[in-house]
Amino acid sequence: MTQQIKIAILKIMKALQPALATEVRRLRRKLHIDQETLAERVGVTRSSISNIESSRQGVSLEMFFKLASALNQDPVRLLEAVRDSASSPVTKDDIKNPQILEIIQSTLNK
Repeated sequence: MTQQIKIAILKIMKALQPALATEVRRLRRKLHIDQETLAERVGVTRSSISNIESSRQGVSLEMFFKLASALNQDPVRLLEAVRDSASSPVTKDDIKNPQILEIIQSTLNK
């Protein structure tokens, strides 16, 4: 993974953090699960889920995939949904970048 792609992914994750926090909370509630249950599914503490949902804690790419899986969401669609609800400079081209999608797919295949 090139440094440029790493920077692009970090930019996307940081820009989308507040919208991701809201979406994680919304999806968790839609599934009628508490923070403790989501934390167990993801492999973190309840406090970490609380911090993610309140946007006090950022989410790594790996954590993003774990959250998507635990919330029964396709990671690419979740990323697009978060982007669509975000008031950020992230564009569709940022997310559709073939190299970024390749990284997403390789992470999914691990």
